[in-house]
Amino acid sequence: MTQAQDFNVGFTYLSRATRWRDEPAIFHDGFRLTHGALAGITIAMARHMQRHGAGQGSVVGVRSDDVTVTMASLLATALIGARWVFASGSDLLRRRAGVTLLLDSEPDPAQRLPGAVLVDADWAKMPADAPTTPFPGHADADAPWLISRTSGTTGTPKLVWLSPRIVTARNALNAEMFPRPGVCLCGLFVSGAPGQTSRYLSALLHGGRILADIAPEAWSRHRPDIVFGSPAQMRSLIGDRTLPEKLPRVHLAGSTAPDKLVRHLLASFDVVTNGYGSTEGFNCLSVRQSLGPDGAITRDTVLRPGVTIEIVDADDRPLPVGRDGIVRVRNGVLAGGYLDAPELTERVFRNGWFYPGDLGHWTESGDFVVTGRINDQYNLGGVKVNAAVLDHMIQNVPGVKDAVTFLMPGPDGEDRLTAFYVLEPGAIAHDVLSEARLAAMRVGGAAAVPKRFLPIDTVPRTATGKPDRAACAAHAIRVRDAVQARRRGTQTTPD
Repeated sequence: MTQAQDFNVGFTYLSRATRWRDEPAIFHDGFRLTHGALAGITIAMARHMQRHGAGQGSVVGVRSDDVTVTMASLLATALIGARWVFASGSDLLRRRAGVTLLLDSEPDPAQRLPGAVLVDADWAKMPADAPTTPFPGHADADAPWLISRTSGTTGTPKLVWLSPRIVTARNALNAEMFPRPGVCLCGLFVSGAPGQTSRYLSALLHGGRILADIAPEAWSRHRPDIVFGSPAQMRSLIGDRTLPEKLPRVHLAGSTAPDKLVRHLLASFDVVTNGYGSTEGFNCLSVRQSLGPDGAITRDTVLRPGVTIEIVDADDRPLPVGRDGIVRVRNGVLAGGYLDAPELTERVFRNGWFYPGDLGHWTESGDFVVTGRINDQYNLGGVKVNAAVLDHMIQNVPGVKDAVTFLMPGPDGEDRLTAFYVLEPGAIAHDVLSEARLAAMRVGGAAAVPKRFLPIDTVPRTATGKPDRAACAAHAIRVRDAVQARRRGTQTTPD
């Protein structure tokens, strides 16, 4: 039913799944799907896609919260040679991706994406009229296959693409995460998020297991080897608790974790790693953090094999150690570019380098430090302040659980530096905010102190855990307008 293509992860998985046919591939309490069963579902889904007219040259969009649907559909598109895109976001993005077959596992027709075909339990079974001809696989190993939504380097959503050959190479590099069959991985990101999809695919190809339950109680029962998520997700899920028994590792991505969060997580995990990477540039390095004999946090920066990270100036001249500059990345597995933005592709993929839009530096001790984004700086009355550094300083104030700064448009049209904050239980707001103001002043003087600190239950963040400053401003404006409307109503209401 299949042909040989060494760059096709669909064919590779069907071949390897026979080794672990009876071992769990995806599981949670009361559910266990073996590798053999997942391989069968993958074949059935590929035949259903063909039945709906999909094949080489097609673009299959998939929306599902079910890990089985996400991963089986991804592998199925490799078998038939179609492109795959996770169909989250707007209809405009799906049109830009060129989706020709839209699949959705939402059972409620009112909530289903317009024009989508329902993926239900029947898709796990072979269609009655399924053809028996071999699957064609990819027509071109270097053409777009896996398409992901990303902010790119500008904050505007883009569609980055990976070829079958690059995905195969990345999976080979991820083998270090799965040194033996049965390694268990639990991801906290939404189904279809690029980083999670990449790691789940690697888990399946190396005989690993996916724990499809993000609750810490499930971690204690099933003991995953790796928990993968953003600092904000870990902070929200684990809260103030400590797991009854330590787990081997939590890998954080999307942003740098504050020291106090790392220390708290080290009470529940042997190792906390903070990764640096992107869909475009892959996983470049990890900072491994653990507790030393004296209780201090020890750090070890591990650069991935074949990866070069340079710090350069605006003219691409390398800068010395300790000097802040523009980050650029080179390896053998960079993405092909942005599907819908050729000018941006030319600007950020240059001469074998990827420019992620970050600012940073190397330290004398060999640590890599990201200090912010090229376009993520505040100009506060002529004082330039790095937004990420300001966030980090406030987040590390005792009593602050989470915080983010943003520019809030004022009624006079002038932007005002504002901060959302979440307090630790029992913290006294007055004392904490006094320290937060001092911390902000150390970054950029009086100009760096937010004009207002606003309490919030959860700080708005993107799917990868990065601060969503636009969403912060929009939320603050809605609250401000609602308060003003209530005040006007109170003033005009007769006694």
